[in-house]
Amino acid sequence: MNQAPATLPDSIEKAFRRGRARHAMLDGLLALALLVPAAAWSAGGERSFVLATSVFLGVVAFVYRGGEAGRIALPAVTLGMIPLACALLAPGLDDLCGPGGCHSFCVAACGAGGAAAGILSGRIVARSTRPNVGFFVAFGLVGLTGSIGCACVGAAGVASLVVSLPPALYLGFRASREP
Repeated sequence: MNQAPATLPDSIEKAFRRGRARHAMLDGLLALALLVPAAAWSAGGERSFVLATSVFLGVVAFVYRGGEAGRIALPAVTLGMIPLACALLAPGLDDLCGPGGCHSFCVAACGAGGAAAGILSGRIVARSTRPNVGFFVAFGLVGLTGSIGCACVGAAGVASLVVSLPPALYLGFRASREP
């Protein structure tokens, strides 16, 4: 019944870690609940489910670690749904035809969705105390989430997303920081 004082902090730390792990798993499961239907709907096949699993693991790791990374993880996944939705809805539109031939809207939709998500993510990162951490977490999770939809377009769709995201993140960050 008499416990040494040294065991009390250990039990408190274990309880803290269990609570943090529970919170991280719940956030990860929420992200997975958003992404699995989208991955099933996309034409990316197994790649989409691998990307959804990567997002789940990233959210769990960042939320468990805590700090700025944990606070930005779930909003970044939510904002990553913008390019994902753009990529999934674009095939329903007609092809863009011009003098050079016809082109699909899918690649442009991935880039435009990445730019929109990047600007909004940059505004979230601007409010953080460690913007460098927030930038990389937002870039990674928005990029992975958006890639679930853009992977069905192929490498061009993912490249369009990845190229449009960092400048948009920076623009959203600068616009929020300037008075």
